[in-house]
Amino acid sequence: MTKHIIPWPHGTIDYAQSEYVWLRLLGTSDVHAHLMAFDYSKDEHVDQFGLVRTATLIKHARSETPNSLLFDNGDFLQGSALSDLTAMSEEYLTKTHPVISAMNALRYDAACLGNHEFNFGLETLKAALAQADFPVVCANAIALSEGKHPEEDNTWTLPFALLPISAADTAGEMHTITVGVIGLLPPQITTWDHAHLRGRIISRDIVQTARDQVPKIRAAGADIIVALAHTGIEEDAHIEGAENAANALSSVPGIDAVFAGHTHNVFPHSNNPKSFKLSYKPTTMPGFRGSHLGVIDLLLSQENQGWRIIESYAEARAVKSVGAKLASEDPDLMKVVQAAHEETRRITAKPVTRSTRPLHSYMTQVRDDGFLALIQKAQKEALRNALEHTEFAELPILSAASPFKTGGNAGASYYTDVPAGPISLRHISDIYPFPNTLIGLSLTGSEVLDWLERAASCFHQIAPGEKRQLLWNSDFAGHAFDTVYGLTYEIDLTQQPRHDVTGTLINPSAQRIRNAQYLGHRLSPSMQFAVATNNFRAFGGGQYPAWSPEKVIFSDKTSILDILSARLRASNHDLLAEPQSSWRFSPIAGASVLLETGPGLRQHQQDIEAMGAIDLGDAPNGFARFEFPL
Repeated sequence: MTKHIIPWPHGTIDYAQSEYVWLRLLGTSDVHAHLMAFDYSKDEHVDQFGLVRTATLIKHARSETPNSLLFDNGDFLQGSALSDLTAMSEEYLTKTHPVISAMNALRYDAACLGNHEFNFGLETLKAALAQADFPVVCANAIALSEGKHPEEDNTWTLPFALLPISAADTAGEMHTITVGVIGLLPPQITTWDHAHLRGRIISRDIVQTARDQVPKIRAAGADIIVALAHTGIEEDAHIEGAENAANALSSVPGIDAVFAGHTHNVFPHSNNPKSFKLSYKPTTMPGFRGSHLGVIDLLLSQENQGWRIIESYAEARAVKSVGAKLASEDPDLMKVVQAAHEETRRITAKPVTRSTRPLHSYMTQVRDDGFLALIQKAQKEALRNALEHTEFAELPILSAASPFKTGGNAGASYYTDVPAGPISLRHISDIYPFPNTLIGLSLTGSEVLDWLERAASCFHQIAPGEKRQLLWNSDFAGHAFDTVYGLTYEIDLTQQPRHDVTGTLINPSAQRIRNAQYLGHRLSPSMQFAVATNNFRAFGGGQYPAWSPEKVIFSDKTSILDILSARLRASNHDLLAEPQSSWRFSPIAGASVLLETGPGLRQHQQDIEAMGAIDLGDAPNGFARFEFPL
């Protein structure tokens, strides 16, 4: 039998057949409406993200092969001022959503819903998706389901799509290959967006849904099945209902390739680019904000049973990588986005108030923080007004909030840093960048203390007498650290954490929260409080419990960003006064801790000196290292 040398960009392959097709799958994930290479919170251009840069990678990747498809893996409609402010304005509600316009222009072939697509409600989402020139799929978000098994489900969107592609083989002959695309997202959407989805959407487990749907997709005519999975890559064994399930999903028979997302990570890792498979399936996770383009290459052979994958390859191409040329901004996409971009800059430049001091998030993990007090006070006052003529009017009000921009996967520049002087809407949306809504809870002192213990679990245990111990447990997201305004308390880090990153109780006797007081008196476990928080936290976001309906005493669809903006306009600067002291670490004799934070902290020497911190220079990942005494 004659052998043929197959042109394949990932090494020479010698096979004994002639009909091979190189099919390329391209994908973005967690773009979060970052269309331009622009940071609206700082009003400046950036070079590490932006769909206009990813578009250049897309064009180049398409030029390398005639057979390609382009997907998005979810969380495309929310996350920047362009989507959260401009697209929600009265002027733009009657126009094509700017994100959908950009995706149409790039000729996406299909997209999956992410959890943040639901943040503005089903009506707004439905209107945006109706403008798309491509199918949007999701198999485990279920509408009006009366059945108890996935076979009886009525999915809110198409569960999957069949995409026929006319592909040339290595001999130049054309074949029609049908690619089946299934969409899956975290089942926690019904918790996180409870106010929007209650009674309208239920959700299913990612893996069980795939097992049910994949045979249907194959029976419908799919030659290849691609999972657009808005879910992270988990390390532990799959648990039904898990938020992150890409590993377990990849083991489902019949799935041929996986696009993962949600956690904003990059896979394959740059330090091990050859390890690109989960359960022997090519997999990629392309970062977020358009930082990377996922590329999966499949070499297909046509056999009696149909098309078979004989080789595969996956990578995540960065718009900015060490030693490589920065991806340029695509001029065609910039023209599509320009009007919305300019409108966003106009809206975010609107003045709101003034601040006599800088507001930043570089030190939220080591001190009671000023800008968090802005959020907490605004939430507290809004809840007080809402409860004024109700049976809960006499309850003392506490307010819980967490910082949103604390580095992490987003990098060393991902911090709030608002200078003293005029405060505009872009600064406010930087302080509160999510469309969360206000929730009021009726909780006991004991329940509040448990809340604080969960927050304090974000830190490593610290030993007396030891220097430069790592403070923050990086398994936790920065926004997992809630502080509660209206109380004073200490966090004793000599104690073990009571909870792990999932909220599971691991050390029942551990007690990190010390000397908790309300108005100077010891916090009584039986005392009743009204607690102002956001919908994400109230309904089980992070390592916190989802509160039962009887605990919810107020719920409103007004965003906390709008509440904060209105309060600042009317504040006469009282919200910008020095915050009431809330919490501190208990002193630990002879101990110091290491905090990795943004290098921008060096512009705030007064704060560094006030904390007695020592600058240890930069870590290899670009974060600045500081030593703090305890």
